[in-house]
Amino acid sequence: MAMLIGKFHKLIQSRLLWGAFLVLIVLSFVVWGTPFLFTSKADREAGMAGTLNGKGISRAELWDAMAHVRAAVAFSTGRMPPITEETESILKKAAWRRIATLREAGRLGFSSGAAEVQDAIRSQPVFQQGGKFSLEAYRAMLSRVLGESGLGERFFEEHVRQELLLQRVRMLAAQAVLAPPADVERIYGVLEDEFTVEYVELKRALVEPAVTVPDADLKAFFDKDPSRYEIPPKVTVKVVHFAGSAFTNGLAAPPAEDIEDYYDDHRAKFTIQVPAPAATNAAAGATNAAPEMVAKLRPLDEVKGEIVAALHAETAMNRAEQASVDFVNRIAPERREKPVTFEEAAKAAAVEIRKAGPLSRNESVKGIAAGPEFNRAAFALVDTPEEYFSNPVRGEGGYYVLALDAKAPARIPDLAEVKAAVAADAREAAVEAALDAKAAKLIADVKAGTTTLADAAKAAGLAVVAPPAFTATGEAKENPHAERMLPELATCNAGEFTPVIRTFDDTRLVVRVAARTPASRGKLADMRRSISDLILRERESAFVRAYEEELLKRGGFVDKTAKKPGDKDDEG
Repeated sequence: MAMLIGKFHKLIQSRLLWGAFLVLIVLSFVVWGTPFLFTSKADREAGMAGTLNGKGISRAELWDAMAHVRAAVAFSTGRMPPITEETESILKKAAWRRIATLREAGRLGFSSGAAEVQDAIRSQPVFQQGGKFSLEAYRAMLSRVLGESGLGERFFEEHVRQELLLQRVRMLAAQAVLAPPADVERIYGVLEDEFTVEYVELKRALVEPAVTVPDADLKAFFDKDPSRYEIPPKVTVKVVHFAGSAFTNGLAAPPAEDIEDYYDDHRAKFTIQVPAPAATNAAAGATNAAPEMVAKLRPLDEVKGEIVAALHAETAMNRAEQASVDFVNRIAPERREKPVTFEEAAKAAAVEIRKAGPLSRNESVKGIAAGPEFNRAAFALVDTPEEYFSNPVRGEGGYYVLALDAKAPARIPDLAEVKAAVAADAREAAVEAALDAKAAKLIADVKAGTTTLADAAKAAGLAVVAPPAFTATGEAKENPHAERMLPELATCNAGEFTPVIRTFDDTRLVVRVAARTPASRGKLADMRRSISDLILRERESAFVRAYEEELLKRGGFVDKTAKKPGDKDDEG
């Protein structure tokens, strides 16, 4: 439901009143661990996000775990994961496992002190320059990865502390993972055995010309899975845009203290890499090493123009936000005066109304730069006086306010409506089936003993390819399919066919193992340790996840945020 945001903005301008309000919020979240004040135990438990081992998991604890899971992804990929329904569902599951594992760490008495956290941070190569910890590199990295999320050094230190605890629990669990000698020898064989193969390529062009799908067969194909052609729910909205560029008139020069504050708060932004002192690079040049670079903060006078432009842009966006808030207040039924229509408010604000849609949940809208938040706001609209319009949605250059124009629920179309798509899919399925049948017949004929692979291939207008022998660890330049073959070759002996292999371009490979020469046992002793480590790493990941899932199961975990069957969807 839209709120009177403008009145709230005016309310919090009183620092005294805002301070008291802030104290209540802090007490609510930190002291009681729940967003409800002065509630009974039953009420507090009802507001919990979940329970584990009979103890509540507050929404604040879940939100915190979600933030740390996002950070873990960001530090492994270099950026925060996108916020979509799918990623949020995956991240929330990971957050529950994180909470369960951290609570298990507490039960086991594990802890990580400040000194250990600092040592862990200082030892990370990404935070070092010239072999020593660099505070500038540390802050630059945090700013780049966490800056947009508003998370800083304290959050990261807590993140490292938690990761150390998680590592201890996971290492304890992983002790049960083994790499038996038989598995080591099997992997060694796959890596070092020498394979001599012969194969036939069956490409789409072999069967495509002969494949047809009569119209009479389309209905049967469509009826197998009509949901495949479901048209998703769609919504059409009216949109007004309050662009920041429209609010730049009359901007005064920012105060000197604002410029200095911005400079101090964005030092990483103004830090550049420059060559190290000449003496240092002279030594590097003597050994033909790459010149050493060091971080340098650009002086304030040099970047003052950039800061002024950024502050002006920020002020213009604040004005655009206020204008969008005023717009919402004029159409909100909660206002004391009679609300005006969306069209009347647009005319008064001198903004143009445009239509967007019909659009689906994940469909980008041409000319709208607000990401998935725009779609979420559109699908939250309901045809009531209170909810037919949205709160302001921030975009790249301003704020959008949406109003519901029309909603269409998901539906299964008639065959005639999607006949072209059904025909294309049916023909594709027929081509795939024809290729599979051709490959299966080729193998069956050879296995029957009535022909050789070469003769069977020749009868089909194909040729047998016989590349040089190869191993998994050696190069196989003359066999472009070696990498794709190896997983299937692992369990095959001489004279056997692998299962039919499908390549990235839908070619089918019929592969016969002409010979498999066992690897020399001499290398096994040297490779045993690395193969064992490889097996352990692969199994540890799966085992640790299963262990964390078991912690949730054993603790009788209940997710109170999960949508229950029968809950109303927001599709209208």
